[in-house]
Amino acid sequence: MTTPAWPSGLPQAFLREGFSYTLQDNGIRSQTDAGKPMQRRRTTANVEPLSGMMTMTAAQVAAFRTFYKDTVKEVLPFTFPDPFGGSDLTVEFIAGKPPGITNHPQSPGRYRVTLTMEVLP
Repeated sequence: MTTPAWPSGLPQAFLREGFSYTLQDNGIRSQTDAGKPMQRRRTTANVEPLSGMMTMTAAQVAAFRTFYKDTVKEVLPFTFPDPFGGSDLTVEFIAGKPPGITNHPQSPGRYRVTLTMEVLP
């Protein structure tokens, strides 16, 4: 099975407002009996939170809802444009944190969609 891609008809970047990409602490430090504490990675496969908002039209919201519910079934991984311009990232929505859709306060007929995802290794 191939990994689905973020639909090309949807916005390809987050708005600057509310964008967040958090590098995770993947290290563990242990005290030793003497000398410098030891450090190592907890895991070789750590996920990193990615969240932000997009402005969408009603047609784009409908396409997004189909992608979310039917294509990735709320939890399956998919490729998403790298916010920093690199190769597409493999991400998934976080169970228990569904996307939010609200009216855009300054643009009638447009919506703000808030996404919370995890970047997979």
